[in-house]
Amino acid sequence: MDRTVRQHVEWLEERLQALNNVLMATDTRDKANAIETEIRAVKLALEHYRAALDVEKSISAHSA
Repeated sequence: MDRTVRQHVEWLEERLQALNNVLMATDTRDKANAIETEIRAVKLALEHYRAALDVEKSISAHSA
């Protein structure tokens, strides 16, 4: 893995913000639907990576 879990979370948060900005400027329903689908995917990925961060923190706390 080239990036840490935290870096993935940061990238996904930036991607989510960018997608929301594009969604606000979208002029057609078809484009909006496609962007909303990607937003849902990014949100789901964020949930998984944040859960992984929680596990990582828990493991670090127990091993310290």
